[in-house]
Amino acid sequence: MESRKKNSEKKISSSSNYALFDPFLPETLDKTYYKVSRSIPNLRIIEDNLEGLYNYFSTPTIRYKIFHPLFIFLKFNKGVHFLVTKELKSVYD
Repeated sequence: MESRKKNSEKKISSSSNYALFDPFLPETLDKTYYKVSRSIPNLRIIEDNLEGLYNYFSTPTIRYKIFHPLFIFLKFNKGVHFLVTKELKSVYD
């Protein structure tokens, strides 16, 4: 979900080097993000749960959102879980 859909479509179409998994700075993990809405005049802190993940992607005030899976896993660790199977499966089967 991208709050600035039109802007992200332009960025992807105009840049052939755009990647969804661009590297991110470690400082962005410690940064506090806020959600601003017209109905609630106060700033709401985006927390590290599933609702915070939804707020992170839906608020238009955060520009240049990071979509890297590792960032999402580390920043929103109470809302995103990483599941691994113990069996290794071959790609060629």
